[in-house]
Amino acid sequence: GNHEVNGKGTLILTKAVEVQRNPGKSLEELESIYRKYLGAENIIWIDEGLLEDRLSFEGPLPIGNKDSAYTVLTTGGHIDEFIRFVNDSTVMLAWPFEDTVGYIHRENALRMEAAYQILQQSRLEDGRPIRIVKTPMPPLIVKKMYPGDYVYDELRQLNYENGHVFPDGKEIKVIAAASYLNFVISNQVVLVPVYGHDDSP
Repeated sequence: GNHEVNGKGTLILTKAVEVQRNPGKSLEELESIYRKYLGAENIIWIDEGLLEDRLSFEGPLPIGNKDSAYTVLTTGGHIDEFIRFVNDSTVMLAWPFEDTVGYIHRENALRMEAAYQILQQSRLEDGRPIRIVKTPMPPLIVKKMYPGDYVYDELRQLNYENGHVFPDGKEIKVIAAASYLNFVISNQVVLVPVYGHDDSP
């Protein structure tokens, strides 16, 4: 989920995920591996993914009104949540067109703007610029969970950073790492998550 390729030699990936998954390896070492095993001639590093894809053990995120929500056993920022190739020279980029009120919206707006700047300055393997299509992000999906729910029971077992204590036995809120860009393209159809919204793009 963190290696997005155009089939011609360009690879886009999230630095935060690759560093976390490959401790002790430099970016140069990682690039050598990607060239050898993925045939990547041209590698584009994006710093961070969506905030609601933050690793769960980092603790809950503020969602307003002094409330917070846990991320749901997430990846740390997979590229397939916010940048996807749709042909060999065009990417779709998740974009917060809607209201950016609230910590998560504001942070995602900053992260997507940074990603946009990197993509604008980058080139494909043949030197062409990348065509960028900004794509709406779905609204934040926050749900309640209780003891006995699978994810709840997984979250309660984590060792949280910064001394956070999980409120075992009490209701919690969770936030989904939702994106319209986590799609699958096949020969005859494109499968796109819509999160129960029939009017989704």
